[in-house]
Amino acid sequence: MTRRTEALDLVCCERFLDELEPGKFYYSDDFRSSVHLCACGCGSRVVLPIKPAGWRLLQNASSFTISPSVGNREFACRSHYLIEGGRIIWLPPMSDHQVQASRARDQQHIEKMHAVTFWQRVRNVLLWLLSRH
Repeated sequence: MTRRTEALDLVCCERFLDELEPGKFYYSDDFRSSVHLCACGCGSRVVLPIKPAGWRLLQNASSFTISPSVGNREFACRSHYLIEGGRIIWLPPMSDHQVQASRARDQQHIEKMHAVTFWQRVRNVLLWLLSRH
């Protein structure tokens, strides 16, 4: 276990390293994903998908922000924090109720992203057929 991290530096890369450095937030635009060591210092790898059903990465020339919060609900540490301007803002650990609610929201979001109505499918087939001519 290492020391608790209070800030992360953004490192843009094509692929993730096998060995991660504490205090670094690795982001791959190719994979639309990020990885960092848990800010609590437990050493767990935290992978965040950067996409509509995941997290948003907002960056400027000097810092970055991740939204929503990072809730490490599957780790023993159950750490919970925000990353704003590269700084870690600590939140209370997630309770069992918050973990269950978060999982339910994640599942609903994923189902909504993948839900395609009958008429959308018909439209897609028609567009495909029209594009063949």
